[in-house]
Amino acid sequence: TMMAESTCQLMALHADGVLSLINKHRLIQEITSEYAQQFLRCVHSARPPTAAWPTDVTIPFTEFGDILLSMKPAGQVAVGLISLENAQKSLLAKLSHEEKYEELKQEV
Repeated sequence: TMMAESTCQLMALHADGVLSLINKHRLIQEITSEYAQQFLRCVHSARPPTAAWPTDVTIPFTEFGDILLSMKPAGQVAVGLISLENAQKSLLAKLSHEEKYEELKQEV
């Protein structure tokens, strides 16, 4: 049994479903491919003296933000806009901060 050290969300995906989705949506395929490439780069570079060895539990520099910032700018923008779109659906229904949403959108 594992315990989270901070608030988190866990998502389990079936490989067949992911592959089916990737084959149907070019943008998802591109984002997933680049994310995977950057993740693998982190695995390969995780070794002393610059980082700790990877374990079954943790791999240095593979937090979502770390990976996102290592992606190409186009991928960063795509993820940012998709995130804003989803945030708008949930947050604006509760808070009605259209102006704040537009500020974030311009920043991305």
